[in-house]
Amino acid sequence: MKDNPVRAPIRMRYAMSLASGTSPSTALSAAHREADAFGARVLAEVGPPACAAGCSHCCEHLPVGVNAVEAQALASHLRQWPLERRVRVREQIAANAVRAREAAPGEHPNMACALLDDDRRCSVYEQRPFVCRRAHSFDADPCRRAAAGEAVDLPVDARIVAMYSQIATAFREASAALGGDAGSYELHQALDILLRDPQGDLSPARERSNEAMVRAAHAAVNAALRRRR
Repeated sequence: MKDNPVRAPIRMRYAMSLASGTSPSTALSAAHREADAFGARVLAEVGPPACAAGCSHCCEHLPVGVNAVEAQALASHLRQWPLERRVRVREQIAANAVRAREAAPGEHPNMACALLDDDRRCSVYEQRPFVCRRAHSFDADPCRRAAAGEAVDLPVDARIVAMYSQIATAFREASAALGGDAGSYELHQALDILLRDPQGDLSPARERSNEAMVRAAHAAVNAALRRRR
């Protein structure tokens, strides 16, 4: 399988970082910052998106997949909340997890993210995962219509969507090559598991992934690491 020329060097950088002893959470933060910096450069060129605090159309209906490190970081953050707030969000996470688990294969229930505050702002904005960080639109009206169930095209910059996806995948592949978890997991199911048990098995929350792609990336990283020794 031919390696992806954009993703390969990104993957190698994170593999080298992890191999040198950088913690997965620190490497994840670096990957988030790299993706955010790319998005900021594009938006500086084309103009700001229509998104604003409290504009939550995408959060009201889109599925969210997270990698294992993102899920663990979010669960750790939520465990630090005051008890009353933690109990309330925990109940919503559990309810959403049930709905996601009972959905037919390939489908996602139209449900609001459990991590939205009452004012429709993201309660974990600084810790939000790749898929949320890449979300943007230059017109809020199509987003509103999409949230209501209408099939519409959203005005986004394809470069931003593509690069966030490449960095997110590169991070997962680098993690896998160093013995970490390459899976992608449905947000609510993963949090439901980890809030019950920080060491819980995430496999029930796993989304389908391209296992052949992960194996090929694993082999490419290990070969490169061997050459550098």
